Amino acid sequence: MLASDRSGLGLVAVVWVARLAGLASCIAMAVVAYDQRANPATMAVDDLVLFALFPTAVGLGLVLGWRWELAGGLVAVAGWAAYQAAHSFLVGTFCRDWEVNLLSAPGLLFVVAGALRARAKARATAASAAPVQQTPARSEASRPGPNP
Repeated sequence: MLASDRSGLGLVAVVWVARLAGLASCIAMAVVAYDQRANPATMAVDDLVLFALFPTAVGLGLVLGWRWELAGGLVAVAGWAAYQAAHSFLVGTFCRDWEVNLLSAPGLLFVVAGALRARAKARATAASAAPVQQTPARSEASRPGPNP
C-alpha cells in the first residue's frame, strides 16, 4: 500500500468519524432542546444568547461540516468558543459541563479533516505542476542513418 493510499484512507476515516459524531451530537442537542421545551419566545435574554451560541451555532457548524469540513468545523468551534465567552461574561465562569464540550468536539474533527483535505489537495497540485523531465533531443550527427 502506498503512503498516499494510507493518508487517503486516514482522511476518509476522519471525515466519517466527524460526520457520525456530528450527527449524534445534533440528535442529542435536538433531544435536549425538545426535552427542555426550549421556546425562544419565553426565554430570558441571557438564556437566549447562550441557546443561540451552543446548540444553534455549533449544530449549524456540524451540519455544514458534512459538505465543507473546514468551514463547518470552524463555525462549530467558533460557536463553542463564543458560547464559552458568553457564559463566562453572563454567569461569571466558563461552562464546565462535559456535555457541552463533548457535543462540540466533532467540530474539531471537521477542522482536522478540512486541514488534511487541503494538505492532500496542495500535494496533488504540487505533484501535477512539477516539471516533467524530457529526454534531450538528438543532434543530427547522432541520429542513425546516412548523414548528408
